[in-house]
Amino acid sequence: MTLKTQTAWAMSKGARQVQEDVLHYGFDASGENGYIIIADGMGGHTSGDIAATLAVEAVDTTLRTPEQNQPDQLKTAVDRANKTLANYIARNPQTMGMGTTLVAVVISKGEIFWASVGDSPFYLIRDEKILRLNEDHSMAIQIDQMAMAGQISQKAAAEHPHRAALTSVIMGGDIARVDLRTTPFEIRKGDVLITATDGIHSLKIQQLLKIALSAPRTADKICASITEAIDAQENPNQDNLAICVSLIL
Repeated sequence: MTLKTQTAWAMSKGARQVQEDVLHYGFDASGENGYIIIADGMGGHTSGDIAATLAVEAVDTTLRTPEQNQPDQLKTAVDRANKTLANYIARNPQTMGMGTTLVAVVISKGEIFWASVGDSPFYLIRDEKILRLNEDHSMAIQIDQMAMAGQISQKAAAEHPHRAALTSVIMGGDIARVDLRTTPFEIRKGDVLITATDGIHSLKIQQLLKIALSAPRTADKICASITEAIDAQENPNQDNLAICVSLIL
């Protein structure tokens, strides 16, 4: 059975002065094969918007020509993004310290592969349940594990000042960890894929699920419902947001 992908996207600066998120996607005319790329330039560092843009452009250049071995192609894309940043920093030493997260998802003939670095999430909604597919390269995981072990309270974990500290990032040097899907993940008709930057974390994961399930079943309506819910919170600390919603048809 041929599966097609209906895709919609949105971006917001939130309460930030600069938009450091970058999003790009491309699908063939059939809607069966394509890719999604999202990057979140490191806030508080120099030239985060440049870092995210360079990374997305490098990955786009790599994925634009489909290959049979998607994991190898995704690994090449991450390496190219990292090398591109290294070369830019070498030519522009004032940008030393810039970096970015990255999520790249390839959809091909009913299967998906992905590569990610950092904390930008990639979710699957299926059978009225939500699952994060990619790894979270931030201190949030370790802090939550401490709470589960009773070392700190749930409240302390939720408010921990280092929750958002990244444990892996693209900065032009060694990458501590890359989450690379090496075996195909099969998608199904009705699946909803949400690729986003961490600005989406203004919604708790069950809120996100409820909003997605209650929206009309089109990618643009689901995407609009999520962004409207985030805007309605009027969070004075709202981070940049980039979101791409893909509905499998």
